[in-house]
Amino acid sequence: MEETDVKDPNLKQSLESATSQISQLALSNSPTGVANLAAVFLFPLFINYFQMGVTGAATATVVSQYIGSFLMIWFLSKRVILLPPKFGDLKFGVYLKSGGFLIGRTVAVLITMTIGTSMAARQGPLAMAAHQICMQVWLAVSLLTDGLAASGQVYTPRNTPILVRKLMWLVSNGLSVLPA
Repeated sequence: MEETDVKDPNLKQSLESATSQISQLALSNSPTGVANLAAVFLFPLFINYFQMGVTGAATATVVSQYIGSFLMIWFLSKRVILLPPKFGDLKFGVYLKSGGFLIGRTVAVLITMTIGTSMAARQGPLAMAAHQICMQVWLAVSLLTDGLAASGQVYTPRNTPILVRKLMWLVSNGLSVLPA
């Protein structure tokens, strides 16, 4: 770290913090820059020289993304330990116990979406366009619902009186309990 001629200790500390953050940012962005530079050279190589066209553009994009990913992992492995010394130290059981339902739900949704997209693609472009519109609407609605659920969890802390919690439960679940 370079010494500065600043006399004010608060300003000196702020400047040192800013320069350290800038150097960390430069280190984290260098793999992205290398990947972008690789893409600049790979695009004309795959598209024009190998005459692959759109397939060459896709291949160049994937190769440059892999280059950036491997460089980021390499830079990160120099700073932190990525894996514990023993595989048993990862404690997957604790993670599955607390988030197993969420993992199962996510896998079920991904499988359903993949099968639905595959079936829509077989029906042609019109069915695929309709499927994409439905998927976008579903995604927006599910994100909004998850946001409402998260905000509802924030507003019902443990120190809320029992009567208020019961009233909130009745209000939130009352529509499904009431007779038609």
